[in-house]
Amino acid sequence: MATQLQFLGHASFKIQSDYSSLVIDPFFTGNPYACCTVDDFIALDAMLLTHGHFDHLRDAVAIARQTECAVICNDKVAEYLKSQGVNPETITVMKNGESRNFLFGKVTVVPAVHTSSIQADGQELPDGDPCGYVIEVDKHKVYHAGDTMLFEGMKELRPMAIDIALLPIGGTCTMNADEAARAAEMIHPREVIPMHYNTFPNITADPQAFAKKVTADVAVVVLQSSEKETL
Repeated sequence: MATQLQFLGHASFKIQSDYSSLVIDPFFTGNPYACCTVDDFIALDAMLLTHGHFDHLRDAVAIARQTECAVICNDKVAEYLKSQGVNPETITVMKNGESRNFLFGKVTVVPAVHTSSIQADGQELPDGDPCGYVIEVDKHKVYHAGDTMLFEGMKELRPMAIDIALLPIGGTCTMNADEAARAAEMIHPREVIPMHYNTFPNITADPQAFAKKVTADVAVVVLQSSEKETL
């Protein structure tokens, strides 16, 4: 099968190849647009977590514990996962600017301008560095921006020749549609898929309006939850 990217709702995505499967920022419980549940993850190779907010971390513990998948995250998220019973041997802490090869492919950690405090049981735990990821699977590069504002450092992603960029457009602590369109121009991927919008009232956005703002030589693909895009 061709390697596919599946939108799972909000900022959650799955990348599936012939040889591996990985999930990014699993948030299904309490997500009105989720197309799956924790129980759908029986086997998984890896999980990538961009930061510690509930709408990116909500189901990470349950999935990690039941699949024993590799988990890639920052140091504070790692501490939280360990405190919740996730096997420490499955966790890899990565820092901004670091690249590593895994069985499923290559991961490069890139900056995000956001916070990463972990919200659990009514408490907010210490911040770690929020991030985005450039994930290379079967020679295809996917950039998941995480939650980020627009920043000049995005220009540094352009030489990486990103195939698909996953960009938040909802505003409220992330880029809005105008800013995400500017980010697409700076990064210049083959395709952009908007994410992180309409899940909550304060991140309402129109993905079709966003598409009209993006430079003509970058394709915009608007996915509904559960839909797939071939890399």
